Amino acid sequence: MTRQTLPDICDLCAKEITSESQYVFEPYQGKKTFADEITKGKLIDCCHKCFIGITKNGYKPQWETKTKNPNYVAGSKVAEEKYWLIKEEGGKND
Repeated sequence: MTRQTLPDICDLCAKEITSESQYVFEPYQGKKTFADEITKGKLIDCCHKCFIGITKNGYKPQWETKTKNPNYVAGSKVAEEKYWLIKEEGGKND
């Protein structure tokens, strides 16, 4: 028996996300994500329509595409051994 998957609900417009494109945000309070103390919220699900609205208000995403590293070494500080590798050609909307 397979489990039924329910559509995600956009946290901005409160409608079901039916489009193929979906976005997730992680909100932080304040301007710093690394400090002695941070306050962050749960993930925000966002539909494509709301995301386009955010970009029309001035947000310019700086996309970067990451892939899992087949040469990953746990705890390594060497860039070539980290869990994620950033693709040089970039992501969407370069």
